[in-house]
Amino acid sequence: MPLFGSTKPNVEKLKTNRDVQGLVSVLRSKKDYGVRTRAVVALGEIKDARAVPALLAALGDKGPDRMQIIAALGNIGDESAAEALADLMDDSSWPIREAAAGSLGKISGKGTVELLVRACKDEQIEVRRTAKEALSAVSGAGVVDPLIKALADKAVGVRRSAAKALGKTGDERAVRPLITALGDEDDVVRCLSALALGLIADKRAIEPLIVTLEDDSSWRTRESAALALGKIGDEQAVESLLSLQNERKSALREASALALGRLGDKRSVEPLITILRESRSDHKRKEAVQLLGELRAEQALGSLCLALSRDRNAGVREAAALSLGKTGAKGALNPLNNAIEKDKDGGVRQAATLALSMIEDI
Repeated sequence: MPLFGSTKPNVEKLKTNRDVQGLVSVLRSKKDYGVRTRAVVALGEIKDARAVPALLAALGDKGPDRMQIIAALGNIGDESAAEALADLMDDSSWPIREAAAGSLGKISGKGTVELLVRACKDEQIEVRRTAKEALSAVSGAGVVDPLIKALADKAVGVRRSAAKALGKTGDERAVRPLITALGDEDDVVRCLSALALGLIADKRAIEPLIVTLEDDSSWRTRESAALALGKIGDEQAVESLLSLQNERKSALREASALALGRLGDKRSVEPLITILRESRSDHKRKEAVQLLGELRAEQALGSLCLALSRDRNAGVREAAALSLGKTGAKGALNPLNNAIEKDKDGGVRQAATLALSMIEDI
């Protein structure tokens, strides 16, 4: 007798009802892999750990839905799947190894870092690429020590991924190894290490970052050091950051302005206005607008009004509205009213309404 009688199960209905047990029962079928695959994908979207044993059992069938099962296990992120995924890192099929590496990065179980480091050296470029991305995204208290070890690996791709991941952990144990990595022969490792130190924001990194800011041969690394110093937020860095305003490279001047703005230094106002007027980066223009609002810079009123009315990016216009509200300037009333009436983006209109009330309350 067929498992489901004369009709196929309605996988979409089971998913909508979050019926994990109903979807798990579908996994027992080895006749209709199309239905089973849809059930696997649905379980991965629901992300309920109760499905893991059934998914692992289905993985052992070595059916045509293996890739989807591996992806579902990664989406669920339960550590009980780590061992099975680790075993797949030796599979003869490189797409299976690639999928397993991606899912292991989401689980971050015991030994995950070591497995991904090994996968970063796989003979297949697709596996190496996915493993590096997964390694750079791992998190959790248990990954810090292996990541520190990976930061000294011979393979440059491993060192890059480890530096990026260590910043995301925010763990102070990574500070000294990352400071050492500021002297790495690879400029991308140095750059990522500087950014990671900024994320951890430990005061021990200030002097080494200032040295990097002043002496590194790579402008990208110097830019990263400037941004990191802005995030740490210590006045020791002010003079070195100011010196970057004399650099020919616009990226260095912009990094300096953003860092000084984070430090609340009024000398950043004109450079921030320049970013707002000239930068092609939506992210930089938005941050410049936000900092000008925090600084309550009167001389930025015209530029903020112009950004509110003309900037191509809705996020920048929204930030400009809120910054105008913070300035409390009556000259912003008409531009804000115009934004409420004419801007096509609902978020901008809402921000302008809020900013208007902020000014009227002053």
